[in-house]
Amino acid sequence: MNSIEELLKTHCPNGVEYKPLGELITRVTTKAKNVAYKVYSVSKEQGLIPADEFRDRLLHSKNTQNYTIIKKGEFAYNPARLNIGSIAYLKDEIGIVSPMYVVFRIDEKYLIQQFLFYYLKSPSLINKIIALTETGARFRFEFNRWNKIQIPIPPLIVQEKIVSILDTFTELEAELEAELEARKKQYAYYREKLLSFDYLDSITGGGGGISYMALGEILDYEQPTKYIVKSTDYSDEFDTPVLTAGQSFILGYTDEKNGIYKASKQNPCIIFDDFTTSFHWVDFSFKIKSSAMKILCPYYRKSKKSSLRGEAEAIQESKNENLDCHESADADSRNDKINFKYVFYAMQCINFTPQEHARHWIGKYSSFKIPLPPLEIQEKIVSILDKFESLANDLSQGLPAEIKARKKQYEYYREKLLSF
Repeated sequence: MNSIEELLKTHCPNGVEYKPLGELITRVTTKAKNVAYKVYSVSKEQGLIPADEFRDRLLHSKNTQNYTIIKKGEFAYNPARLNIGSIAYLKDEIGIVSPMYVVFRIDEKYLIQQFLFYYLKSPSLINKIIALTETGARFRFEFNRWNKIQIPIPPLIVQEKIVSILDTFTELEAELEAELEARKKQYAYYREKLLSFDYLDSITGGGGGISYMALGEILDYEQPTKYIVKSTDYSDEFDTPVLTAGQSFILGYTDEKNGIYKASKQNPCIIFDDFTTSFHWVDFSFKIKSSAMKILCPYYRKSKKSSLRGEAEAIQESKNENLDCHESADADSRNDKINFKYVFYAMQCINFTPQEHARHWIGKYSSFKIPLPPLEIQEKIVSILDKFESLANDLSQGLPAEIKARKKQYEYYREKLLSF
């Protein structure tokens, strides 16, 4: 920080100049007809990244000419989105972007491309952008409404220094994330191996030591209706997380006090997206965002009724309607030969990709069978995989914790360096 302050005193003693954004960039539209360039697609945090799948799809498209060339010194923005992932840029390649993107060239007399990109990620600027953006069925990026937004333009030597500092943070973070990704792949490898029939057969001595059961015979489900959050006023100051089974998982926190699902370490559950079949292990109380999910619980009582869901409803109706499936389950309704966490890990090994927009738990997913070795082996496998999973995903320790700390450090210095 001291070196930046010295540069500012030397090169702009009267303070940093600001100019309207509209004076610093120019819109360009170069169509990518007969494309022979390296193709990129957009990543949420990293701008443009190589994407083989996107390239292959594009090269077989009849609409290639609609795509737009993007070069070094330019950035692209998706008008229909309002997150930073819709801003894309190139450091040293020529690429193309979807026709949904608008491309702008930066006036290099005033701005270094990467400096502008870092500034565009500033929360204070993003809040201004949101305030100036039209709302409706879809957010729209109307660039003529941005033209008057003031952008700091310190001398290029200062911009270079700031970019150098922030690049160091992002490069270190990228290295840590690459190492973490390698660990996740290692975890997935051992999970697949530990849960394979060959391995389970070898440690059970063969000869029928493994049984197979459908998920619907092991797990019951509860509809999330009474746990759905009503307010979208989320804040980190509130206590109760709002969950989705998608990649984002925790959407925010709510202050609603009613209709909370009371999961815990002793009584966990799995939230399952009925459309995408993605799922998460949950061992804390929560609210839910969407009705398009199932809450999976580890109990059944097949001997009394052929319809597992029918019995769960009977149990539920006989109790207080505010109880969740853990609280309303009779003690003898649990299967003491099955480790619930083992079932969760086994579900991760199911290779199924939905091909249609439909609810999948009842119609398809619950019929998938998983291998069930004796309980003591299930518990041993869970113990091993819990350690791997913790190393790969636990934000309180190891690489995930370090990455989280680096992100906070980067965000702090970005705001300090760009506040002027």
